Formats: sequence, structure tokens, C-alpha cells
Amino acid sequence: MGDSQTSEGGEAWAVGTRLRLQTLSSDSVIEGEVYSHDTATGVLVLQVWPGSTTHTSSTHTSTTSPHDLNPITQNKKSYRILNVAHLRNVHSASSTNTPSTPSTLRPVRPIDVQRIGAKEAQALAEAQRDVERIGIGVGSAAQRIFNALSKTLPCKWDKDTIVVFDDLRINPPYRVEDVRGGPKTIDRELNRVKQVVPCISQ
Repeated sequence: MGDSQTSEGGEAWAVGTRLRLQTLSSDSVIEGEVYSHDTATGVLVLQVWPGSTTHTSSTHTSTTSPHDLNPITQNKKSYRILNVAHLRNVHSASSTNTPSTPSTLRPVRPIDVQRIGAKEAQALAEAQRDVERIGIGVGSAAQRIFNALSKTLPCKWDKDTIVVFDDLRINPPYRVEDVRGGPKTIDRELNRVKQVVPCISQ
């Protein structure tokens, strides 16, 4: 890192501290406030404003101060996630090295762990249902018939056999004559499937 004194000081990464720095891969100067810093991973998050990055070259330097922006644009902030080990020329951008007013930072919203857990469980259940919809060792024609029937009818796979309404079965090679009703199958359901299968398999 280019500025060892700043990098080693605990206050350098204090939340709210305004910094001006560069990365090892770019000559652009980034300015922003420390939003968070994780010492275990060496990750620094800066809250920056539109136009707060200075672009430099051998012939031209351009910069825009956040104060030069209109009020609407000035309120739009973004975040830069940086690896501390890949930073250089880190300096405090304020006259003192004390953190700026915390109110300038966007507040961190509380995380609803139960809601996240419920979403995760729902996503896993949906993924499991998607897996169960895929036939094992069947051809594309059989999968096409299953996909079409399952849009409006309850379907599942029993090895390479399509099961509809619990006991109506469509065995390979999935022709009309391969549609067999079980003890619980009513004629209306059997006739409906027999009418659909040839339309899909064509």
C-alpha cells in the first residue's frame, strides 16, 4: 500500500472517515467515506458520490466535485468494494483524521433472518420440484409430453412412466394405446389424456 502510516492506523478505516485513494490497477483517484471495513478479509466498502472519481492521464486531469452536481444527482450514492491489499496512496480527504458525521452515511437496514430463511426454504422446495419434473433416462419426446400435461394436470415420474392423477399411467413409448387408467381413474380424465398425448407427440 502506498501510504503505510494511513493503512496501519486504526482510525484510517473508521466508519465515516473520508478517504482519497488509488488502486494498483488504475491511476484514477477515488474519494468517499468508509462505509464498512472487515479486518478478517481485508475488504473496504466506500460510499461514493457521482463525479467523486478523478481521472488522470499524462496530458489531462478531470474531476467533478459532488458539490458541483445538482441536488437530485448529489443525493445518489453508490458503493465501491475494494481489497485493502490492492490500494495505494491512501490519504485522509478531510482536514482532520476524525470520522465525519455519521448521518452522511446511508443507514444499514436490519436484516430479517426469518424472512431470508423462509425465502431460502421456498427456493429449495421449488428447485426440488423442478428436479422431480425431469425424467431420468427418457427421451425428449417423453419429456415434452410430461411438460405439456403438467401445465394443467398433476403429473409425476415413476422411473420412465408418466403418472397423472395418481394412478393414470403413460408407459413407454408414450402412445395413445400406452395410456392406462387405474382403479381411481374416471373415464373423463382418461379420455382427456388420450386426446392430448397424440397432439404433443407429433
